[in-house]
Amino acid sequence: MIKWPLSEKLDPVVEVKVKEHTERIDALEKKIEFLQKKANEKSIVILGIAEDSNETFHKLGKTVDDLFLQLQAEGFGFYNFKRIGISPIGKNRPIMVALYSVRVKFAIFPANNRNPRAWKIFMNSERTQRN
Repeated sequence: MIKWPLSEKLDPVVEVKVKEHTERIDALEKKIEFLQKKANEKSIVILGIAEDSNETFHKLGKTVDDLFLQLQAEGFGFYNFKRIGISPIGKNRPIMVALYSVRVKFAIFPANNRNPRAWKIFMNSERTQRN
């Protein structure tokens, strides 16, 4: 391999820049992980709600509203909801609901226990992990 004079001068500079960028990427990855954990702390997963083949966003929102009414938890607010996963044939996808706070999340579960006829709501262990 041929060594060029310019290469000898640039190699240390490039190594320093690569190291700086690697450290910055690592820091950004940690921030992303932290933000994802924070977002997931406020989420619940609802299982057992039938999925319509022509279900719209508004229809799904009404379904989630109805569930909260059945749980007598209509005062609890949520800001996002969606079906998660790929639609398997003959099965229903779970619904992830993003709540405004963790306090709301833990207030919903006693309401679910008071009304056993309501749909099943589970907390995913990944969503409640604490390090």
